[in-house]
Amino acid sequence: MTATLDPQALAADPAVNAFVMANAGSGKTTTLVSRVARLLLGGSRPDAVLCLTFTKAAAAEMQRRLYERLGKWAVAPNASLRAELGKLEQRDPAGYSAAELSRARTDIEAEAIRSRARDRVAERSLADDPGLSEAYATMAGKLDFQAFEAMFVRFEEKRAAIADWVTADGGPATLVHRIAQRVGVQTLEDPEAIERAAVSAPALDIDNWFAAAGAAANGNEKTDRPLGLKLQAVAEAVRAGAAPVQAVKAIFFTDGGDGGPRKTLATKAVHPATVEWLAGEQERLFDAVSRARACRVGWDTLHALTLAGAYAFEYEAAKTARGALDFADLISAALKLLSDQETGAAWVLFKLDGGVDHILVDEAQDTSPEQWGIVRALTDEFFRGDGARQGGVERTLFVVGDEKQSIFSFQGAAPERLLYESQNYRRLIEGVNRRFEDVQLLESWRSTPEVLAFVDGVFFDADRARALSPGRGLIGDRVDARIQHRAARPDVAADEGVHDKGSGQWRAADWGDVLILVKKRGPMFEEILRALKQSGVPVAGADRLKLSEHAVFQDLLALGRAALFLNDDLTLAGVLRSPLCDLSEDDLYAMAHGRQGSLWKALRIRAETDPAARAAAVLISGFRAAARDRTPFDLYASLLNRLDERGLTIRQRLLTRLGAEAGDAIDAFLDQAQAAEMRGVLDLERFCHGLSSLTQTVKREMDEPRGEVRVMTTHSAKGLEAPIVILPDTIFEEPKGDALLETEDGGFLWCGSSKADCEASAEAREARKRRNEEESLRLLYVGLTRARDRLIVGGRFAANRKLENIRAWWGPLDEAVRALGDAVRTIEGPHGVIRRYGPDPQPHPRAAAVVGQAVTPPPWLTVVAGDEAAARVLSPSRMGGIEAQPAPSPLARSGPGGTLGRFRRGDLIHRLLERLPDIAIDDRPDVASRLLSRERDLTDDQRAEMIAAAMEVLADARFAPVFGPGSRPEVALTGRVNGAAVSGRMDRLVVTPERVLVVDYKTNRPAPERIEEADPSYVLQLAVYVSILGQIYPDRPVEAALVWTDGPRLMAVPRPLMDAALMR
Repeated sequence: MTATLDPQALAADPAVNAFVMANAGSGKTTTLVSRVARLLLGGSRPDAVLCLTFTKAAAAEMQRRLYERLGKWAVAPNASLRAELGKLEQRDPAGYSAAELSRARTDIEAEAIRSRARDRVAERSLADDPGLSEAYATMAGKLDFQAFEAMFVRFEEKRAAIADWVTADGGPATLVHRIAQRVGVQTLEDPEAIERAAVSAPALDIDNWFAAAGAAANGNEKTDRPLGLKLQAVAEAVRAGAAPVQAVKAIFFTDGGDGGPRKTLATKAVHPATVEWLAGEQERLFDAVSRARACRVGWDTLHALTLAGAYAFEYEAAKTARGALDFADLISAALKLLSDQETGAAWVLFKLDGGVDHILVDEAQDTSPEQWGIVRALTDEFFRGDGARQGGVERTLFVVGDEKQSIFSFQGAAPERLLYESQNYRRLIEGVNRRFEDVQLLESWRSTPEVLAFVDGVFFDADRARALSPGRGLIGDRVDARIQHRAARPDVAADEGVHDKGSGQWRAADWGDVLILVKKRGPMFEEILRALKQSGVPVAGADRLKLSEHAVFQDLLALGRAALFLNDDLTLAGVLRSPLCDLSEDDLYAMAHGRQGSLWKALRIRAETDPAARAAAVLISGFRAAARDRTPFDLYASLLNRLDERGLTIRQRLLTRLGAEAGDAIDAFLDQAQAAEMRGVLDLERFCHGLSSLTQTVKREMDEPRGEVRVMTTHSAKGLEAPIVILPDTIFEEPKGDALLETEDGGFLWCGSSKADCEASAEAREARKRRNEEESLRLLYVGLTRARDRLIVGGRFAANRKLENIRAWWGPLDEAVRALGDAVRTIEGPHGVIRRYGPDPQPHPRAAAVVGQAVTPPPWLTVVAGDEAAARVLSPSRMGGIEAQPAPSPLARSGPGGTLGRFRRGDLIHRLLERLPDIAIDDRPDVASRLLSRERDLTDDQRAEMIAAAMEVLADARFAPVFGPGSRPEVALTGRVNGAAVSGRMDRLVVTPERVLVVDYKTNRPAPERIEEADPSYVLQLAVYVSILGQIYPDRPVEAALVWTDGPRLMAVPRPLMDAALMR
C-alpha cells in the first residue's frame, strides 16, 4: 500500500525548494509557519531564516501565527508536544527524545513633500524653462483643478516607471521621436494645421464639392437635400478662404464630427458616382483626422511626461532636503544595494551570504517586479557552486501565494509573475540537480461546502476562471478554479450558529463575527456605518480615516484657531457645539442672538450665571493661556487628559460622542503635533496653519474581531476571515480610469477621453479595461472566500434597471445562484425577495456567562498613591535658575534709523551661520544679502556688519573643523541630566570617528577674553549638551566650544568647568 503524501507536509519539508500555489483558505500561511518551525527543529539558526513579505498586514499575521505556535510548544506537556511534532514532521510521536522536545520550546511628512514638489514645478514653469512652461499651461488649460491635482497623484504613483521609460533609448533627446512612433506618425505635427489643410484648397476640391451638392439636391428630401446644402455651404466657405473644419467633420463623422465615420452618407436616390466620391472623400478626411488625433495624443503625452519628469525631480529634491524615504524608495534602494556593483553589492551579498540559509516568501502574488528582484539577488548564490551549501546546511527557498488573489496591480503586482518566477526557479534549481516541488494546496480548511459550491458556480465560466489564473494555459498546467472542501471542517447546520475556530465548537454568533465588505469607500460605505450606529449595533468604524475630514480633527483644530483668534465667531461657535464644550443649540442661540459685540464677549457674560458656559470659557481661556509657553503636543496632550465636572477626560468625552474610531484620529492628531515639534514648529499658530492643508489618511488595524461589526473594503480584507461575511456592494459601474495609459511594452500615453483616442491610445485603453475587469473578478473571489460559515450578497440598483442587464459582480453571482437550481429556496424578506442556499439560520442560545470566584482585593489596591513630581522638560538655557531672554516679537522692528537690539542681531547672525556653510564660498555673499534683504527694516550698514561678522567666522581657518565634513547645524537633542528631562537645540554639532564637538554661537560685544569671564549660563548650557552626548557616544571624547562672532574667536570650554557647573 502506498501512502498519499499530504501536500502541506510536502511543502513544509525543509529539504525541498517549493513554489506553492494555494487556494483561499487552504492554509498558505500555516504551511509557511510549519516550514519555519521544522527549520528551527532541524537546527537552523533563527537569524539564518529570512521570511519576506511586502505588506505590513501579511508580516504581522505571519509573525503572530509563528509566535502562537512556538508559545504553545513552550508550555505543552511532553505527550502533547510529541503528538504535535509527529504530525508536523510526519514521524512517530514516541520517537522524540527529551533533547528534541527541549529544543522545540526554546507612516504627514509625505504630504508636505508632495506639496513642496508641486509648488516647485509651478515656480519653475514661470521661470525660464520654455518646455515646462508650455506643458504646464497646456495641461492646466485642459484640466479642471481636481483633475490637475489628480494628475500629479498619478505621476507620483508611476514616477519610477515613467522615469525608466523617459530615460530609455537615448533619454529625453529622443523622447519626441519615440512618442511619435508610438502614436503611429513620423513626426509630431500641429494637429489643427493637419485638419485645416485637409479642409482647404487644394486638398479639398471645390468643384467636386459643388458637383456633389448639386447631385444631393436631387435626392431624398429628408436626408440628401440637407446634405447638399451642407456641401454647398462648405464649398462656398472654402472658396472664400475659410477652413470650416468642424462643419466638414460633421458631414462625414458622427457626434457632430468627433465620432467615427458615418455608415451612410447618401441614399440610393443620389447618383452612384456621387456616393462613391463621398466615400472617397470620407476616407481622405478620416486619414487626416486620424493623423491629427495621433499628433494631439502625442503632444499631450509629451506635455504630461514633461510635467511628470519635473515633478519627479522636485519630489526627490524635497525628500533629499528632508532626509525622507518612502516605501518605493526603500524597495528601490534595497534592490540597488543588492544588485548594483558600483554600490558595493558584492560586499553586501558577501556579508549576507554567511547569515541567511533559508528564505521564505509569503503572499507572493502581491510581490512586484522590483520586490522579486530583491528575492533573486538574495537567492542568487543559493543554487550556485559552493554557495549552495553554507556550513554544511543546504540552502532553500520557499514561496507561497495564490494568483487568484492578485489584486494589487496598482503596486506593480501581476498574477502572471508568480507563474513566471516559478518556471525560472524550477529551471535554476533542477539545473544544479536540486529538488524542486510545485505544490498545489486545493483543500479549503476555512469555508463550508455551501460557500465553496457557490464560489465554484461563480467561476465555473471559462472566461472567469481564466481571469483568476491568467497564463495557466501557457505556463504549466491550468489549476482548476474550483475549491475542494476539507472533511475536517465541520458543516454548518440549521441550529448550530457559527463555528468557533479556536475551540472547534459551535456557538451563538455575536457582532464580532460579522464582516461587511464593499468594493470602495463611497456613499454606500458611509451609509452602512451610519445605519449600524443609528441601530445601536457595535461597529468598529471605518478602516481608513481621512484625518482632515474627521470630526475630532476638525474640533481640535478649531479649538486652536479659536484660541488664536477669539473674535472669529464662526469658529468659536463650532467649538462650543463640539464635544469639547458640549453646549446645546439652544444654549448657543440664547447666547449669540441679539448679542452686543463678539461671541467670546457674550460667552464670558453668560459664564457668570450658566455653569456650562463657565466651563467652556474656562477651557478655552486656559487653553489660550497655556499656548503661550507650551508646545502643540504638550498643549493638546494636557487638554485631552483634563478632567471635567463628571470625572471624564476630554478624550473620553470625545470618544463617547464620536465613537471608538475617534481614538485613532486623536492619536494621529497627536502624532502630527509631535512630528511638527521635530520640524521645529513650536507655536500653536504655525501648527494650525500646517494642519489646514493636511490630507493624511490613517489606516486602522481591524484584523482581529473585538465584538464589533467590521466594515471595510475588500482590498483591506485580504488575509482576513469571518464566520459571517456580507457583500452589499455588488452593483456598480466600473471606473473608466484616468488619462494616463500604459502600453503593452511599458510605455505611456496621455489621452483624456475615448472620443479623443488615436489607434494606439484606444488599444492601451482597451487593454487596461480588460486587466481591470480581470482584477475585479479576482477581487470578488477574495471577498467571497473570506466567509467561513455564512455568505450574504446583495445589491442596490435603480428601479428602472432590469436585473438581467446588470453585470458588475451581480451578473456572475446571479448566474451562480440560478445554476444551483432547486437547491435554492425563495423567501419573502422585509425588503424584497431573498434566495437562500443552505440551511436556514435559527436562534442559538448564548452560553451563560462564566462567573469567576470572588477575590478579596489586597489593602494596597485602594490606597491613593502620593502625587508624583511633575515631569518637566527643561531647556538648557533655563537651567540653574537662569531664565533665557524672551523671544523678541516679530513686530518689534527697529524701524528706519532705529537701534537694532542685540538679541535680534544675534538671531540673524545665527541664521547666517546656519545656512551659509553649505553654500559654495563664492556664492555666500550673494546668498547672505538675499537672506537679510527680507528684513526690510534693517539699514544697509546693519546688514553689511552682520554679513561681515558671519563671513569672518566662516573664513577663519581655525573654525574649519566646525563647518567641515561631519558637521550639522541646528541639531535637536533630548536626554536626562541629573534626573531632569532636558530638550534643546545645538547651534552646531561635529561628529567624527575620533571625537564629538558641540559648538554654540555667541554674538556678545565685546567678547570676553577668558572663558571664566563668560556668562555662567553659557557654560552650563554646553555642560548639559556634553553630558547627554556622552551618553550617546560613550566610545569617544565629547568636547565643547563657544564661537564668539566678535573677534572672531573659538573658545574651548574645559571639562572641569562644565562638571562644576552641573554640580551647582
